[in-house]
Amino acid sequence: MREILLVVEDNPGLRRQLKWAFPDHEVVFGEDRPSALKQVELLRPPVVTLDLGLPPDAAN
Repeated sequence: MREILLVVEDNPGLRRQLKWAFPDHEVVFGEDRPSALKQVELLRPPVVTLDLGLPPDAAN
């Protein structure tokens, strides 16, 4: 079983590149804060990469 890597990134091109860069991992994505938090709750990934420049959350 491959280890899970959660990529939190809003740029589709960077998401594709990161998936390609980690062929030995099961790469899952969160495109924004809510989807990333949902993936963390569901999968409890041991590794997360986070886009520090995500747009602000509209709810906050």
